[in-house]
Amino acid sequence: MLLAVFLALSPALSAAAPPSVEAAAGRFGPALVTVRWADEGASTGFFVTSAGTAVTVLPEGVTDVIVELAGGARRQGQVLLREADGLALVGLSLTAGETPRLPALAVVDEDRVVSAEVWLVGLGVQEGQPSPSLGGLRRVDARGRWRLDLPLPPGAPVLMDGRVVAVVLERDGRTASVALPAGRLRAAAARLPRP
Repeated sequence: MLLAVFLALSPALSAAAPPSVEAAAGRFGPALVTVRWADEGASTGFFVTSAGTAVTVLPEGVTDVIVELAGGARRQGQVLLREADGLALVGLSLTAGETPRLPALAVVDEDRVVSAEVWLVGLGVQEGQPSPSLGGLRRVDARGRWRLDLPLPPGAPVLMDGRVVAVVLERDGRTASVALPAGRLRAAAARLPRP
């Protein structure tokens, strides 16, 4: 019923069958995390490497975090890089010789041109569980940010064809969010020092 109402309100979206949000939550949910910091702050995030590097959005000044994995386990983490807009890369604090094998989401190799006719799947986390949303692109603003018909929290991945195409920066009202295309994520990752 809710999907039928959404389709009626979003005539620009493709008449093609939308992707299954339940399937997306099952397939990609294990890579989602909740990143917590002092003062009970929290944001959604997701692993981009199996070694424990996650993407999220953080306020200025946060350096140490707790990363809550999909199964509920909590690990100490540190902020590796934070952009002025809040986009951040966080690494799990590992013990000597530890090499985790964590589920990670694939990020597109190049920015994809996304139109209003394309279905996008967003994945947030609510109470430790994946919370998928289905929607589309409203418009691209003057700063290159995507205005989405997806009610997602900061740090949530936005997927198309099973790959991350954007990261949510902020919620915009009850039914929308503002996201950065994946190119910004790749540019930030390129500035990380190599071991």
